[in-house]
Amino acid sequence: MTSHASRKISAPGEVFEFYMDYTKRPLTLHQQVEKLQNRGLLIDDEQLAERYLSNISYYRLRAYTYPFQDNTNPADDHKFKKDDIHFSDIVDLYCFDRRLRSLMFNAIEKIEVAVRAKIVQAYSEVTGNSNWFNDRSLYKHKEVLDRNGQPTTAYDLLMKDIEGADKPAHNTRWCVPELRNRMSKALRTIGARLNTLPTSSLSRSDNTMR
Repeated sequence: MTSHASRKISAPGEVFEFYMDYTKRPLTLHQQVEKLQNRGLLIDDEQLAERYLSNISYYRLRAYTYPFQDNTNPADDHKFKKDDIHFSDIVDLYCFDRRLRSLMFNAIEKIEVAVRAKIVQAYSEVTGNSNWFNDRSLYKHKEVLDRNGQPTTAYDLLMKDIEGADKPAHNTRWCVPELRNRMSKALRTIGARLNTLPTSSLSRSDNTMR
């Protein structure tokens, strides 16, 4: 029996943890296939299904079988609603989602890099300072909450993120957008927290990217 911890945030700064016993016993790949069959899923090739479960995992595929199952009554053991659903249909849905996710992330990454680069270029040119992000006057003096729900300012929150990154805080403007982990997340919020730059400056920076 394994204890599983869950966290629940009810209010800023208040985090409660509770534990629940996980009583389900582990199943072999063959037993997992049998369980799906007992619930009404059609499996044409059991050995192939076992290989898919070995590489993808039962519970990862569960997210794709869930919409086709009756999950309202626990006594029904999540039976499939229709009798013509094949295991291959679930795998096809999983593969489609994986390919779609890959295409989306590829596009999002390009957008993120472009936005970060434009922010750095625009503020560097306007301020004439490679370390413009250290200038407190550029930030809105608005109180925000940190990850622990404690009040702080946008400037202090960003400086804390920079100090927690794996590179020194004082970097040239060309290095700033390449800081990993916390710094990357911090840059994505700069636009909302910094004061507005002159429109002409932003337009000039935008034209250089075309």
